[in-house]
Amino acid sequence: MPQETVHVVATFVAAAGKQEELERVLSAFVEPTRREPGCLRYDLTRALDGSGEFVFLEEWESAAALDAHGESEHIREGRPRIPDLVASPPKIARYRQIR
Repeated sequence: MPQETVHVVATFVAAAGKQEELERVLSAFVEPTRREPGCLRYDLTRALDGSGEFVFLEEWESAAALDAHGESEHIREGRPRIPDLVASPPKIARYRQIR
């Protein structure tokens, strides 16, 4: 049976006054991640309502590729900076596409 593509919605809400800094940190993940094996889509979006909400929309060839992403150097280095920039813990959810 072929491996199932994994979709991820990862939501981050900036703490007051930290929107621009959070955007810089999250933006630094985009290009290195797009070069990772198994990455099909990795887009960072920002809410238009000024709420400071950022959402990654991701698609991965497999759960294994996504797990490897979580251990990649740029994620390991950037992850410790996030707690001081967010109003609440990020919500990261995995999904499968219904065909």
